[in-house]
Amino acid sequence: ITIDTTAPVTTAAAVTDTGASYTFDTWARTSYINVTLTCNDGSGSGCSTIQYCTDTVNTCTPSTAYSAPVQISTEGTSYIRYKSTDAVSNTETTASSTIKKDTTAPTGSHTSSGYYGNATINGTLEIIFRETLVTLGKNGYLRFPIKNLWHRCTLISVGNGSVTFSVESTPKQVTVKEGEYALVDVTDDGNADVNITVVKIYSSGATVRFSPVEQPVATTPVTSPIVTPTVPPVTPPAQNASVVKNETTPAPSGRKLPLVWAYVILVAILGIIAFFIYSVMSRKKTEQ
Repeated sequence: ITIDTTAPVTTAAAVTDTGASYTFDTWARTSYINVTLTCNDGSGSGCSTIQYCTDTVNTCTPSTAYSAPVQISTEGTSYIRYKSTDAVSNTETTASSTIKKDTTAPTGSHTSSGYYGNATINGTLEIIFRETLVTLGKNGYLRFPIKNLWHRCTLISVGNGSVTFSVESTPKQVTVKEGEYALVDVTDDGNADVNITVVKIYSSGATVRFSPVEQPVATTPVTSPIVTPTVPPVTPPAQNASVVKNETTPAPSGRKLPLVWAYVILVAILGIIAFFIYSVMSRKKTEQ
C-alpha cells in the first residue's frame, strides 16, 4: 500500500525574447518573456496537472491548464500564478512569480543641466550648484558644476529597488536604494561634493534629488595678503565750482592772516631782537 499526502511543487523559469535567462522581479527590456512551469511530485503518486493564470495585481486564481511555455508581453509589472495537482488530488498552495518588462522610453527622461547661480568666493567667481529634483530614465543624465567645472551623473541601470549611476568627471559608479542617498567626491579631493538621493524608483527610471555637499570649515588659519590701497590723485576744483557742504574751505582773504606769514613776522622780530642785543654787547666792549 502506497500512501501519498504530499502536494507536488511547481518551479518556474523564464527567458527573454533573445533566449537569455530572465530573473524574476527584475526589469528587462524585451518584447516578451516566456515562462516555463515544471511540476515535481518527488516519490509521490506523480504530477497530474499544472494550472496557471496571469494578471497585474497578483490576485487571480489559477484555472488554465498548462501545456507549453506561457508568453507574457504585458508592459510593466505582471504576475504569473500557478499550482500543481498530483494523481491522488494533492493540490499545491498557489505560488506566483513577478515579471517586469519595460520597452517604453520615459517622458521627461533627463535634463541637460542643473539649476545654478553665481557667487564670488575668495575673490573668484564660481558657479554654485543648487538642489535639483529631476526624473531620469535609463541613460538620462544631469550636468552640474562643481568648482567651475561641469560634471555629469548618468542613470545607467534600474535594479530591484535600487538605481545605479555613473558619476563623472572621474568615472565611478554608485548604487542607491529608494529612500537612501550616496555622497560622491567628483573632484577627488577627499571631500564629498554631491548628494544623490533616490526619491522614487519606476519601471524605467527614477526621481532623483541632487544637492551640493557643504564642505567642512578649514581648521588652519588662512593668512590674507596685505594689500596697499592705491590713492587716486586729487583734482583741484575749478574756481567757479560750488563748495560741497560740510567740507573745510580756505578762509576769505583779509579776515585771517595765513599761517605762513605769521611765521615770517615772528622770525623777523626775533632777528631784530638778536641784532639789538649784539649791538649793545659790542658797544660795551668798545668802552672798556
